[in-house]
Amino acid sequence: MLEQHEFSAPERAAELWSSPGGGLFLESVDLETDRSLTTSRIVDLAVAAVSALSPWRTDHAQTISRALAAGRRLRPLAHTLVANSTVQWMWSRIDKSAQVWIQPSEGASFPEPGEQLFDTRDSAFTEYAQKPSRSTMTSTLVNGISAHHRALEVGATDWNLNYRAQSRRVEISTSARIREISNGTDWLETVTRFPAQCADRPREDGDPWLPNNGLRLDWDNVAQEYDGIHITLWAYLTATQVRLSSQSGWTEPWAWEGEETTWLNYCFSRVEEPTPVDLG
Repeated sequence: MLEQHEFSAPERAAELWSSPGGGLFLESVDLETDRSLTTSRIVDLAVAAVSALSPWRTDHAQTISRALAAGRRLRPLAHTLVANSTVQWMWSRIDKSAQVWIQPSEGASFPEPGEQLFDTRDSAFTEYAQKPSRSTMTSTLVNGISAHHRALEVGATDWNLNYRAQSRRVEISTSARIREISNGTDWLETVTRFPAQCADRPREDGDPWLPNNGLRLDWDNVAQEYDGIHITLWAYLTATQVRLSSQSGWTEPWAWEGEETTWLNYCFSRVEEPTPVDLG
């Protein structure tokens, strides 16, 4: 298994101020009248920052430039924030007792023991979205709301909740093998450890990301060593739309739905009865 690295406060601050999502996050925090940020408010600001980076926006290039400029201007704030314990949970390991699954499509059901949790047969989607074409994902509840809830509320995802979705509280087995992605470095190491080469597909009208001849995860190989891949809120905020390179190739995350874990093997110790999703 890959080593889980510890990163210093200056490294965390640099991840924040040098990334587009981090720059917009800092800009929003700078405008807050109350700097004693709650965990729920941090989730709101992080999701809003990444939502503003949508590549489908006509002002995408200008937004990236503004975000990077804001990050450079607000470097001192970045250093202040990463020293705050209220912020440090953003890169913490998964809370196995507080996971929530939201029904990904109408008619979808939570998997049963022994059922395949993911599918990569649609290779074009897997390359494009950097995730399995069908997957089982959860997000962490923070004061009763998850990053997935927030992303759905503000439209920071292609996930359209145009059906009466159900959710389930889920607990994860203590023995589950989870790869923690706390930043872009963790993601790059994971992709280069379990690499699959994307096809050099022709660009389609309106598609901002192709041709994509970079690396993606080989999910089938990942599942041999890990039961889940946990994208922390920090990685979601600071690695989205940041090109990460190594001698093996490059990768650029952009389609994460928020803080989330993609499950590859069944390791759920408790699954509660479904309840309707309430986005407030």
